Amino acid sequence: MTESLAVRLRERLEQAGCYRESRDAGGEIWFTPHRNRRFRIPPDVRTAAEANAVLREAGMEEAYS
Repeated sequence: MTESLAVRLRERLEQAGCYRESRDAGGEIWFTPHRNRRFRIPPDVRTAAEANAVLREAGMEEAYS
């Protein structure tokens, strides 16, 4: 993931009330209160489409084009 995209994605998730629970070789495990469940952010998200897929998994609207 490009550094600025990674930072913006994480900031957006945190502002929405999501938080990181753990990190491993497969990426990061986050919790979303919007769906009351965990979701994974892969370590190699590189595009806006991939970042939007993470937001959808978190129950949020897409934000990147």
